[in-house]
Amino acid sequence: MAETSGRVVAITGGSGMLGGALCERFARADWQVRALVRRPEARAATEGVTAFRCDLPDSIDPAGLDGAEVLIHAAYQTRFTTLAEARRVDEDGTRAILALAEKSGVNRRVYISSLQARPDSRSYYGRSKHLTERWFDGERDLIVRPGLILSSRGGLFHRLQEAISKSPVVPLFGAGRQRCWVVHLEDACDAVERAVALDRRGLMTLAAPEAVTLAALFRKVASHPGRRPLFVPLPIGPGLLALRASEALGLRLAVSSENLRGLLTDPLPPDPADLAGLGVVLRGPDECLAALLGPGGQIG
Repeated sequence: MAETSGRVVAITGGSGMLGGALCERFARADWQVRALVRRPEARAATEGVTAFRCDLPDSIDPAGLDGAEVLIHAAYQTRFTTLAEARRVDEDGTRAILALAEKSGVNRRVYISSLQARPDSRSYYGRSKHLTERWFDGERDLIVRPGLILSSRGGLFHRLQEAISKSPVVPLFGAGRQRCWVVHLEDACDAVERAVALDRRGLMTLAAPEAVTLAALFRKVASHPGRRPLFVPLPIGPGLLALRASEALGLRLAVSSENLRGLLTDPLPPDPADLAGLGVVLRGPDECLAALLGPGGQIG
């Protein structure tokens, strides 16, 4: 496939919801994109994007980083069987890709973290993101903390949307009072591409400044197809026990116990000043849902 410019960016998780969208966004901006993925042969061909094997932590094709100006590390395993498995892929994998980037002379790294990244997070994901953030250099690297990414092409929100739209009963753990900051997938990709183009470094939070409760988000998603499911407030403890029991039986539900812990962690709010000078305006929750769900997709 023809390469279109001299700028080269390598993106881990290039088959995932965010990583795949970032590959497409950087290709449109005339970057040569190296999609680092577990199965290069299975990734759909995209103009300007070349796939290389990256099965963290043990199998990384060094050619994917050869000559790259920027590494964007977006790969992270969020659905796992054991914590040991997650730590091996996420933490050992992050160390491995950083070591190879250093060896390959990649001078700029962008880490896709999360607003959940905090040492006291209720989820392994949030604690692990906080831990791995410290392996990046704030003087030369960029750490991006997006909120809940709203997308129709995969990810937690898409799984929730599909489950809620089909279920006659929707549980609201903790009554759904938890605050949530959201960002549209396209807006997130635009902001990351502009930040890289402008050589931003340090920390950048990425979410609309206004929060929405999970209950409000779920109700709008459920009501959009014209349905009126029954919302049932449930205590958090029994909900976690039920999810863990399902997982022990090998059942893969829309929300895992790890997802629920993350949703129940109150993230630090985004700082709108982080986007100053990027030329990117993030849509609010109503606009995001309207774009994804069509007319009427606002939070009431």
